[in-house]
Amino acid sequence: MTDQEVLKKLYVVTNQLLDLGKRNRLLNFKDSGLKTLMLLNKNIEEIFRAVKGGRDCTILNIDPLLLNYHNEEVINNPNDNVLEYTPTKAYEITRKYLASRQLLCYKMGFSLTRVLKSLKKDFTNSIVEKGINALYLSFEFIHYVEEDIEYVAPLMLLPIEISNEGGDFVIHQYEDEIIINPTLKYYFSSDRKSTRLNSSHRCI
Repeated sequence: MTDQEVLKKLYVVTNQLLDLGKRNRLLNFKDSGLKTLMLLNKNIEEIFRAVKGGRDCTILNIDPLLLNYHNEEVINNPNDNVLEYTPTKAYEITRKYLASRQLLCYKMGFSLTRVLKSLKKDFTNSIVEKGINALYLSFEFIHYVEEDIEYVAPLMLLPIEISNEGGDFVIHQYEDEIIINPTLKYYFSSDRKSTRLNSSHRCI
């Protein structure tokens, strides 16, 4: 058996080991808990080039900005919760404070600082305990339908690391290259009855 034939068989076996169940977030993305953040920047191409080019990107701390707005603008409305602002409202309130190469991130229902601390903890634990990085900046999501159920899956995965040694949370590219979701690629190359749709949102 030639080296090329061995590599081909190894590729087939590796793909067969991929988890194609819908509990796999690479096939069925869930924006839940403290595991993800939505990226609200409009200049997404600039952000992508900056991170891919090895430059640091600071995450704008929007917690005090939203709280100040809430305290100044919201009057006598006990049902208005600052943690329940929609992403659109959070963006409109904070976008004027955004500097070049800053990320505007948001997670409805949680303070930004709490989510970032959780992501940093998960990143550190994954590196120390498993020797792998599980933190990615995802660009472009695919919507697809299978058996009349719509699913969302990330397409491009840019490995990143997160730090806050200077106070602000900063992300930059990890040592790996950008990845086209291998599980999604194999999923659509297999004989499955699904319809692909395009989407364009992004997240960490």
